[in-house]
Amino acid sequence: LMDPELPAYLSNLSERYPCASPVTLELTESTLMNDPEGATRVILDLRTRGFRFAIDDFGVGYSSLAYLNRLPIDEVKIDRSFVGTFETDPRSALIVRATIELAHNLGLRAVAEGVEREETRTALATMGCDRYQGYLMSRPLGSIDLVAFMNARALKAVPQVIS
Repeated sequence: LMDPELPAYLSNLSERYPCASPVTLELTESTLMNDPEGATRVILDLRTRGFRFAIDDFGVGYSSLAYLNRLPIDEVKIDRSFVGTFETDPRSALIVRATIELAHNLGLRAVAEGVEREETRTALATMGCDRYQGYLMSRPLGSIDLVAFMNARALKAVPQVIS
């Protein structure tokens, strides 16, 4: 985000390798804290080019609420340290539920990180969590395996294959 050439570079990549849906870039608080004004300029430029943004590891930084209020982001990613313990730790459950509600009240999507069990996904869905990521969906994949994974999912959902 400190490179003013980043928007043009990412735009060129997205034209060369088009995606079926907008690309979401994940931002960590530490990245934003280096130069908040410069980062905001780059983010705004990228938004005009169709990119979306997520605050990664929400809840573990010092000024995440300030960024939610100021930055043009689309989603909040709830850190796995809360997601992994919310079923057994009432305090983590309160943080997860409050983060989901806060995200929705700000017009943002809530994404849970580190979901490994179907029971966890179901409990998050009951709380209103919009999306999840983690080993329940898939282990990390290389590019060739990722294309195969996405093609298999696309064939189940719609008759359009990603190539």
